[in-house]
Amino acid sequence: MPLINLNVPAGVVRHGAESFSRGRWRDVNFVRWVNGSLRNLAGWRNRENRINVNSPVEVTLGTGQPARGMLSWKDNTGESHIAAGTYNKLWHISQLGTVVDITPAGFITDGTVSAANNLGYGGYHFGRGLYSTERPTSGILVEATQWSLGNWGEYLVGCANDDGKLYEWQLDATATNGVADNPAAVIANAPTNNKGLVVTEERFIFALAAQGNKRKIMWCDRENNTLWAAAATNQAGDIELSTGGEILLGVSVRGKTLILTTDDAHTATYTAPPTVYGFEKMGSNCGAVSRQCGVAIDEGASWMGINSFFR
Repeated sequence: MPLINLNVPAGVVRHGAESFSRGRWRDVNFVRWVNGSLRNLAGWRNRENRINVNSPVEVTLGTGQPARGMLSWKDNTGESHIAAGTYNKLWHISQLGTVVDITPAGFITDGTVSAANNLGYGGYHFGRGLYSTERPTSGILVEATQWSLGNWGEYLVGCANDDGKLYEWQLDATATNGVADNPAAVIANAPTNNKGLVVTEERFIFALAAQGNKRKIMWCDRENNTLWAAAATNQAGDIELSTGGEILLGVSVRGKTLILTTDDAHTATYTAPPTVYGFEKMGSNCGAVSRQCGVAIDEGASWMGINSFFR
């Protein structure tokens, strides 16, 4: 049987209906074109611990562990910075690629590198199953240590879910033997036992799942991240969301702050004193899949759920 020569041009065309792509490639996966010919991609290489700071500069974190939480920002002079958090360290990478350990004193150093099944005592749902019988080996996970990072003006603020404290780092990157002379420090008077943070457009810090309450949000006074006790003379406050889930992350979007739980989505809108913030449930059955699954874009925010993507 003679072969039929298919002269399909390189590139993918997906505009409009399938008929518009007639004679062209419409759907491909893990391929490339070499001199107009379709070829498979080459092999993969693990690059989870390398960070491209300012092309072509590339650096490697000293721990050999993946960064689970990262932020890039510019200071008031226009210099670029990157902060990256691993399971037991917080790092600063300068515009030139210099890596400095800014881990705060007292930070936990026995965090969790990767998520795993919780097979330890008390790891399964209380009261489920028969006494003395082995529990299932899946479904209940121990979270990996993850960081939520933000910029408080030109300063860095952050919180790791395993550690629970709110930290601030004030940019001085001088170091001795690769360790910052002024590491990040606990924010005075801030709540502890939190799961994360988000900085709002109005320059409040939201402590998420604050004080061990998975539904609670606490915020500091405006422009003052050391004042957290609510009073008639300041704008600090707190609220417990009406949700059946637990708070995973916050995303600052234009004019609002999005709070995502395992079940639903809420927005916080600044209303000025005395209420300071108004909270509204925006959607159900659209919970986030993890603490790092949301991103802000011009049109709002997008995130990954258990079975779908949401916007």
